[in-house]
Amino acid sequence: MESAKDQARDAAKAIRDRQREQQKYGLSSSMQGIGSSDHDSITTPSDFTTAPAVTPSPSFTSTSQKQTTTTKSIKSMSLVPKNKGKSLEEALAKEDKLQPVITNTKSNAIEAITPSAPVIQQPVMLSITETVSAKISREGVIESFEVKGSLSLTATNEESSYCSVKLKQNDINSFAFSTPPKVNKALYDKSGIIQLKSTNTGFPVARPVGVLKWTSLNGNDDMLPITVNCWPEEESKGHINVSIEYSINNKIELNDVIIHIPLGTSESPNIVSIDGNYKHNHSEHELIWDIGLIDSSNASGSLEFNINQKNLDSFFPITIEFQSNTLLCDIDIASVNHVNDNKAIQYGLVKEMSAKDYIIG
Repeated sequence: MESAKDQARDAAKAIRDRQREQQKYGLSSSMQGIGSSDHDSITTPSDFTTAPAVTPSPSFTSTSQKQTTTTKSIKSMSLVPKNKGKSLEEALAKEDKLQPVITNTKSNAIEAITPSAPVIQQPVMLSITETVSAKISREGVIESFEVKGSLSLTATNEESSYCSVKLKQNDINSFAFSTPPKVNKALYDKSGIIQLKSTNTGFPVARPVGVLKWTSLNGNDDMLPITVNCWPEEESKGHINVSIEYSINNKIELNDVIIHIPLGTSESPNIVSIDGNYKHNHSEHELIWDIGLIDSSNASGSLEFNINQKNLDSFFPITIEFQSNTLLCDIDIASVNHVNDNKAIQYGLVKEMSAKDYIIG
């Protein structure tokens, strides 16, 4: 039996002989090769289609007798050993000094179709969120402070929609609570249980519904998640030194803490010392102090920089961003039960507190 290379050479020769015969009778003028001067190269004739460099597509029906003939010829010549990974197209390309055809590997194909991990849901999913807004003067006096919170419930199936939620509420005197009309307010006020008025009706399925809201009645220093003090001082004419210090409530842990400090100029500040990282935003004329996580290990920190500036008021107002898994309102979930037989229902819980318009100065 002839070797695969010899068969490939014979196939290429047969194709070239057929091309010359077609040119002789004027059947095709577009078969002129683009390869070396010693061989005619295959371009894109109508009787041969080169496989694209992608995962093979489903087979197709030929539209002419010439296409069918060529396709059958190629199939009969596919004697190259599979373990060497050589296709007939690659053999022909090597014979005619063309670039090899590149195809996607099996591993790449597997990576492309690998699904992401599914999100595990419990029969009842609960979410508690709070937003904190504050306006604090440069001297540290609270001018305005507000906490808004909400509890939402999502029943993931019909059976779990007939549920009641028992809350744990401690030290909530600084907050006012309200329930929607369909929730049994008397039961909530007496026992801290969230349940629909009618036990024959369940919560909506597969969509979150708000079942409780609260707002802060007043604000004090103990409720502030974080405080920031800024001291700009003129060192010389047109030159200011700025010292900024933060501190947090020891009962809380903050994530993704970013402090935006206006500069009033596009000039870069000279950083003297910093706890954390910084970025100078030239277009917004601000210094971004990126602290990240603040907990008991770095409950306080500072930043000092110098800058060419004449106006001491240029460094206000300072805006603070943060998130936390600790709530200011001490509320949690004790249990979730079926309203008819009081059987416990598994639940998932997410808690998040974040800043909204938290401003110094």
